[in-house]
Amino acid sequence: MKNYLITLKKISELPQETYLQAVNDIISKKEFVFDFSNPTNVFINFETETFNFIDFVFEDKYINSVSQETQLTGFRDSLLGIYTQNLVQPEDILYYPNDIDLYKTYQAIITQKINNACPKGIKIKNHITK
Repeated sequence: MKNYLITLKKISELPQETYLQAVNDIISKKEFVFDFSNPTNVFINFETETFNFIDFVFEDKYINSVSQETQLTGFRDSLLGIYTQNLVQPEDILYYPNDIDLYKTYQAIITQKINNACPKGIKIKNHITK
């Protein structure tokens, strides 16, 4: 679990500009949406401090039903390692209170950086934890 928390720490320490670029990419696309149902659909390059998205949905019916907030929440959840189609959450395997506190801290920082990059009127909520 230490590797998980170390990775979250590194994600939370990425510069605000990295989050701004990702949010702009996510909300500016109208012809498709990003698929964040699997955390492996977001590659993080820590050397170049960039997020790379690799899976997209082009179906009009789906595109028109997904809000920007849903897309951004999916992005954040992918960064946290959450599979949207799985009931097991990464924090469920954290046992020690200190580890749980670190998780909460890192996810709050990541959420705040995403929210800071959002245009007015768009905000996502913190991930509910134990």
